[in-house]
Amino acid sequence: MRVLIRPAGRSELEGVRELLKSRGLPHERFEKRLSHLFIAQSGGDLAGCVGLEDHGGIGLVRILAVHPDYEDEEIDRQLIEHIIDYARLSNMRELYAFADALHPYLEEVGFKQIGPDQLPPQIRDLPDFDQLCPEGSVCLKLEIGRISSLE
Repeated sequence: MRVLIRPAGRSELEGVRELLKSRGLPHERFEKRLSHLFIAQSGGDLAGCVGLEDHGGIGLVRILAVHPDYEDEEIDRQLIEHIIDYARLSNMRELYAFADALHPYLEEVGFKQIGPDQLPPQIRDLPDFDQLCPEGSVCLKLEIGRISSLE
């Protein structure tokens, strides 16, 4: 199932907050940390969301959530592919994510596991790093090729 993925508007933040809360993800003031927030819509319903934090050419996937009614629709893959394309078009060089259950899927789309010591200071020095990457979390990195020209 293809969905419409677009930037979230202010009026949709509460719906995203409720989705995050229902999935057991951090939802308090989540929007304060994001540079970009995209939602997936299916027939007007909020099917999922993905958030990105921009650290000057280095991106951090902050949130990825899919509504339970749409879990079997590969919306998580569409959201990740969208955020990778967005990062590439924004000239980001690297994209990072922290995951437990999702890491095999992220590896399928090109992310590679790295050690926490391989994280750049922009990510490692975040005030909430210990919450983002608790003991036992998997750190992932995707190197993004730049678009040099469109012929």
